[in-house]
Amino acid sequence: MIKGLHHTGLSVGDIDAATAYFKTAGSFEPVLEFTIEDSPEARRLFDCENPTAKVVLLQGPTGYLELFEFESQTGAIPDRHEVYAAGIRHICLQDKNVDDLFDAYVASGSSWHARPSGLGTGALYSYIRDPEGNVLELEGVPWSSSEDVLPWYAHTAIVTPDIDRLAAFYEKLTGIDTQRRGAFGPHEKFDTVAGLDGIEFKGAWIQLPLGTVEMWEYDKPRTEPAD
Repeated sequence: MIKGLHHTGLSVGDIDAATAYFKTAGSFEPVLEFTIEDSPEARRLFDCENPTAKVVLLQGPTGYLELFEFESQTGAIPDRHEVYAAGIRHICLQDKNVDDLFDAYVASGSSWHARPSGLGTGALYSYIRDPEGNVLELEGVPWSSSEDVLPWYAHTAIVTPDIDRLAAFYEKLTGIDTQRRGAFGPHEKFDTVAGLDGIEFKGAWIQLPLGTVEMWEYDKPRTEPAD
């Protein structure tokens, strides 16, 4: 039985720098470090010729982030990930005061195009990128009941060219129905958060006991299938 969303894995070029970055504002703390050695089993698991890697597991208040630095990619800086590109596209961190969280992540080396702004939900949103170009969503939820909780992991977002197919897959995998769907845009409030002009997209959400699977299909610009 699927009990929840445990962690999101992220491949990085500099695991020490990435670990320090995700400790920003107490979001995550490292709890386990280990090395993956090259072996036939590891090659099958990771589907690559050289799976040798350093791994750090980071724990947050509501979930984990697992960082991988593969030997073959050490020091590599990936291409900029567009928010509408297919794949696991961002993780979301929530906080009661998102402006302070935003300022802390900018001071830690994030790039950004707009400060947190509203979409009509009562929450504030901002997309930023870590020093390696990975997208993070920072979301402010001012109605949070606690002043003491550190920033918490809320969801992992997956962008797809076929949201119906992807939602059906995760419904079958988890045994939980999609709770919400919607179509959004065009509107400048969405453009501001995404850093794009004239976007139109569809969304769907499956709420798991721990964390949410969030799915997006962009119509403008169009999400194309990944390699």
